[in-house]
Amino acid sequence: MSMQAQRTLVRMNPGVEVLQWEGSEASKTRARLDETDFEQLDNIRDLQLDRWNSYQGSLVKALGTMARTLERLELSGVHGFKESDLHKGQPQGCKGDTGVSGGADKGSGGCELVLPIVKALRVPYFPKNTDLIYLAGCCPDLQQFTVDITIARFDMSRLASTLKNHCPRLSILIINDNHDEFERGFSIGSLIRGCSLYGLNTIKFAAMTPRNSERDLLRSILAHSATLEHITVDYFCELQGAFDPKEILRVLVECRRLKALSLSGSAGMSTLATLKFLQGQPWGCHGLEQLAFDFDGEIGGMGMMGGPARRALSNTVDISSKTSFMGWYRHPQDSSILHDEEDALSQLCLKELFGMVKGQDRLQFVALNLVSYSRSPDPRLSASW
Repeated sequence: MSMQAQRTLVRMNPGVEVLQWEGSEASKTRARLDETDFEQLDNIRDLQLDRWNSYQGSLVKALGTMARTLERLELSGVHGFKESDLHKGQPQGCKGDTGVSGGADKGSGGCELVLPIVKALRVPYFPKNTDLIYLAGCCPDLQQFTVDITIARFDMSRLASTLKNHCPRLSILIINDNHDEFERGFSIGSLIRGCSLYGLNTIKFAAMTPRNSERDLLRSILAHSATLEHITVDYFCELQGAFDPKEILRVLVECRRLKALSLSGSAGMSTLATLKFLQGQPWGCHGLEQLAFDFDGEIGGMGMMGGPARRALSNTVDISSKTSFMGWYRHPQDSSILHDEEDALSQLCLKELFGMVKGQDRLQFVALNLVSYSRSPDPRLSASW
């Protein structure tokens, strides 16, 4: 469909609530964003714009026309936008349903554009739209911020300050880190530590490349220990010692409101040794419901197991969705019968795992090295995990 036909279609459907619109044409050039295309969208709640060219502040003008209803915004590959566009082009003192108000302090991160009910903002990060992240400062009701980092050339501390000062309700931070250039002073940890006024409820972090991935992010995450309920940290790359077991234990001890914890990556020691270490102190997260570890390394060394340990594991461990072991069932249906000497360490890990969570009465799901277990034999209750 031609771009003109697309523009006509959008204008003929003023009642649309969800709009996903890609601006690249057949020539793969980005089409110019025309704010007049959005003027009649009186019910728009969810907007995703991909591969557009903002011309003479057209993105700010377009967002202003939708500010009264817009709740979720995703901007990907939008070129031509500059942070300075947020502070020009509108009469001073103008404020109304357009979402634009005059007289804001640019230095403080404030702006003339105001998106008063945007609750979720996602900015997949590209070299030519770096300023888009500062649209967060226009969203006073922002609760969830997602940034996909593909190049490390912006001030993390400044972004953190913008979020903290202008988004007081921010509770969910999602970071997908895919950058592979080392830059001095670039610190994801500084963003995590300083982004929230009252503390985060949920943190999700994923690292795709090892070249500049930060270790020990849990130390920064612990800045929100009083409020955190959900933590997910995944290193989808080989990074030795991505986690410090001491920091994992601190999370389990200090995050008293924690309900779900999922960690994937190297802990710098074997899985068996890590599970033993995590039992070194009583946990404070008595409301924990879901726990997943994938430590990405050897289960353990046979040298750790002397004769008595081997004899203690001479009995088979039969665990499936129908047969429980220490009160836990394995899902999916496939049965896991561990009886050979080569499975001895797997048996020991299961015993350590289930022994480690003994007393966590609200815990319903655990996973170790991509295998899931639940307290229920019903696999449907395990599906959410």
